[in-house]
Amino acid sequence: MSNEYESIPDQNVDELFTCPICYQETMENSEIEGCRHTFCTECLKAFLADKISCAKVTQITCPNDKCGTVLKRSFLETIVPPEILEKYDKFKKREELSQNPLLKFCPEPDCEGYDVGGHKKNKLTCSICKKNFCFTCNEPWHGKERCKNKTNVEFEKYVREKNVKFCPKCGKRVEKQGGCSHMTCICGFIWCWRCGRNPFTRYHGVKCYFGNSLAEMRWIVILGMLLSPILAPISALIILVLFFSSSDANRTGKLYKYRIWLYLMLLFLSIPVEIVVMAIIIFLLIDDKWRHFSPKQIVRTLIGISATLIAIIGVCILYPLFLLMLALGPIFGLICLSLKLCSLCKMQKPEENNSNYPHDFI
Repeated sequence: MSNEYESIPDQNVDELFTCPICYQETMENSEIEGCRHTFCTECLKAFLADKISCAKVTQITCPNDKCGTVLKRSFLETIVPPEILEKYDKFKKREELSQNPLLKFCPEPDCEGYDVGGHKKNKLTCSICKKNFCFTCNEPWHGKERCKNKTNVEFEKYVREKNVKFCPKCGKRVEKQGGCSHMTCICGFIWCWRCGRNPFTRYHGVKCYFGNSLAEMRWIVILGMLLSPILAPISALIILVLFFSSSDANRTGKLYKYRIWLYLMLLFLSIPVEIVVMAIIIFLLIDDKWRHFSPKQIVRTLIGISATLIAIIGVCILYPLFLLMLALGPIFGLICLSLKLCSLCKMQKPEENNSNYPHDFI
């Protein structure tokens, strides 16, 4: 008797798929439209929900790092739940409206209303709650009172207590809760928490602590220059006292044997070394044009190092030259102080369409 039923392989059985995100085998997967990259549905849903919840809706791309395929809203509808999709639509609309420089959102909490102002329209009315607010400072309407005299005491207290600053690009409030000083806003702008500028620019490490230019040098640095004749010997003395008061009883080296001469030499050289360091810092603050090292720059660096060594030797030999360099610290400080005061006097008033956040953190 022949077998009337032959074994036919079932071609509709789903094969197990290894997700490149969680590395788990699953049969529930979703394929990205366009690039055809495949991920398990749960991972893709979590990825999209995280992006949307963080308001990163400008261009949501494929989870594959090497792929830049932008996901369409029609695809998002098939993955994320309705409440997440509603957030996506809200953030997307807000982002599109933000492209208009004359548009201001209502300052009331949890209100999505807005109005469009201009130079001749400073009093705005929210499209939803109908409350009036100021176009210039984006605060509740304060009548004829100037914006710069309008102070929100409670908000300033909140800013101080909660460690809050504003994104230099979009003006959104950012609260820092630990971590490094490199901040990434939801608008995609990367900035330094200390100075508010791009942390990946040339000489950022110097300019962040000392100032972006001579006119913007920090007050504490200028004060240090003015008091350098006093501070430099004191700092050298502190180092020497710590070295001298060491509890090591078995010090028999030549360095300890001739420590008195070493102390005098360090005290004598402390001021010139500080002047050289200040000159290098000022040079770095002035230099904004160099972008890459070149043989010409290397030669200049070698010449600068040689000149520095010659200057230090000259100070050791010629006492009047030492007195001259001793005075250079306060001179540099007075120059920077004058530039700082001039820059403060020449500060222009903010334009009417500026938002209420500081661009300069210094």
